[in-house]
Amino acid sequence: MVNLIKQLKNIFKALICILIIFLSSFQFIYEYNHIETKNTSHLDLNTSANELVLHDKLHCFHDGNLSLTLNNIEFEYSYNYLITLTLETDHHGCKMNIKLIDPEGDFYYIFNSPEVMRYDAEQTTKYGAVLTGFHSLIFQKTMGPNVNIRIKIEQVERCLEYTTHTDGSYMVKFDQRIYYDVIKVSKLVSARSYSWIRFLQTDHTYRFYIGRVSPVAINLDSETRIYYNITSPSGVLYQIWELWPDGEWQNFTMPDAHNHLTFPFGTVGTGDYILDFAFEQEPPHVNIGIIIADLGSASDQIDSQINDTTTPSDNNSSNNDAGPIISYLIPPEAYLGMGIFASMLIVAVMILIVKNKYKSDN
Repeated sequence: MVNLIKQLKNIFKALICILIIFLSSFQFIYEYNHIETKNTSHLDLNTSANELVLHDKLHCFHDGNLSLTLNNIEFEYSYNYLITLTLETDHHGCKMNIKLIDPEGDFYYIFNSPEVMRYDAEQTTKYGAVLTGFHSLIFQKTMGPNVNIRIKIEQVERCLEYTTHTDGSYMVKFDQRIYYDVIKVSKLVSARSYSWIRFLQTDHTYRFYIGRVSPVAINLDSETRIYYNITSPSGVLYQIWELWPDGEWQNFTMPDAHNHLTFPFGTVGTGDYILDFAFEQEPPHVNIGIIIADLGSASDQIDSQINDTTTPSDNNSSNNDAGPIISYLIPPEAYLGMGIFASMLIVAVMILIVKNKYKSDN
């Protein structure tokens, strides 16, 4: 009997050791197998691409070759393309102009040198693309001796992304945009009209931005005028005035490329709003960028005419600071069950061994 008690004590000690080993291994398995999925709802995944160089090379312009055509330059819709000219021969001077042909075969006269180019000085122009596809650029030297000029073409920011109002205020709230488009407007005898139908929420303040993103060469008439109005879902027409109350509904003269006109608009009623734009222009073709940014609620939407004292529940709240979401390859309960089963099996085996030994001794 004494031997049996000693053996049971040894078995109990062994079980304690097994339990400690099991718990340690369980913690190791837990740490090894869990997957941590961080909350990334606050990340802005819609950012501009990094600058992309499409062409960077020196070219010779001389008496027998006053022009250069670069074909198959691929532009992407809604991106700006910066074209930089640098004179690389000293003691010289010249003037240049640039024409662009888009994938539809339309010509844009986008650059004339504002002054004589001097050694190592840069002259630039920036074109906002309305079409994705291959464009052609024609560079021509209009005056000066034989020269070597560096031509660099690079993709930069999105159209209107960093533009400001003509007075330097109202930088575009690009990250708050809910609608965005870049359109090509071709000259007609009468005004060219466009309509947007856009869904807007009630009691919100929206800011509209509109600007020309294709440059017009110096000494060419760049005047582009725009009329616009907004019709609410209930049929109310809002005319956007320039000089109210003086005179009638007037047009806005659009500023130079990569500047914008802007106006705020607070909504009454949720639904489809009709945005009408009419353009009159002197250039054959212009590219226009349009953005609507949501600036948030314009009121607390407390209506004294509605007799409802029930406090609405907030089912749309979210917590961006919530901890990480943890999932497991194998549930912890499975490990616990396997451990208990293994322990019971070991105990059963040990008891059988002790019984058999006790019988053999007797």
